Amino acid sequence: MGLLSGFSGNVSLNEYNEQLIARNMYAISFVERVQNKDITNPLNTRVVNDTLTTEEQVRKFFLEAPEMIEVARCESHFRHHDQNGQVLRGMANGYDVGVMQINEMYHGKRALELGIDIYNIEGNLEYAMYLYQKSGLDPWRASKPCWGQTHELTQR
Repeated sequence: MGLLSGFSGNVSLNEYNEQLIARNMYAISFVERVQNKDITNPLNTRVVNDTLTTEEQVRKFFLEAPEMIEVARCESHFRHHDQNGQVLRGMANGYDVGVMQINEMYHGKRALELGIDIYNIEGNLEYAMYLYQKSGLDPWRASKPCWGQTHELTQR
């Protein structure tokens, strides 16, 4: 039987499937706990700069990556919280959270492993930068029709 490159090195197909199932079960459990408000702020962090608007924080954070400013504009209209003061969730996908619409189903576990709280604005921006450095703009390809033209203009 051939080996696959899995989450924990080279593994058999059965081991790979078991790891994939365990990872997905953890993500589902994590999301359910957040949605049930069992853990609304898993790292118990606070917003430290509440004097700047969300847009100002995004612009300041992504000064060296202006395309990410456009992503934030398209993804959340520079909003981190909804009208009720809760962390903004995506309209198309309720697992997308915050100003950068980080998908907690796919990225919640990794964010926790890195010690990043995607539910506060600083952590949301920090994890977005981590994704950007790792994968470029690909994690936000669904909103490319909005930010793509602006990004292409800035590249000329």
